[in-house]
Amino acid sequence: MTPTRGVRRSLFAVAAGLAFLSATGSGFAQMPPPGIDAQRRQDEQRQQTEERANERPSVLTEAPPVRAIDLTSLPAETPCFPVHALHLLHNPFSWLDAQLRPVIGACVGKRAVQIIQEAVNNALIERGYITSRVLIPEQSLASWK
Repeated sequence: MTPTRGVRRSLFAVAAGLAFLSATGSGFAQMPPPGIDAQRRQDEQRQQTEERANERPSVLTEAPPVRAIDLTSLPAETPCFPVHALHLLHNPFSWLDAQLRPVIGACVGKRAVQIIQEAVNNALIERGYITSRVLIPEQSLASWK
């Protein structure tokens, strides 16, 4: 073998080795460290969680308005019982008596009693008393008590 041929082979081997190293080395250089990928996934999950939290409706949204019920035109029912007086126990709202005046003298049945209760509760809600309720206990309307 001639010295030039040996040098050429050595140079070729070195060039091939460098080409191999540069090809594999650039592949390794482009791969992120193992912790970076996990961190990116955590950041994406956190961002998705925040987006879902922002999509929830606000607890301070306005409630739909309650409908006002006219107590002067209660349904005609059979049997019905005339209302001579109404007694509100533990009533801190003086305006409730005025709200119920149209019922006095009316003849009411089971459905009318439910409508009266709903009307008064709606009036409370309209004025902002959302945790207050009027309840009508079971009673004998035939005995007027």
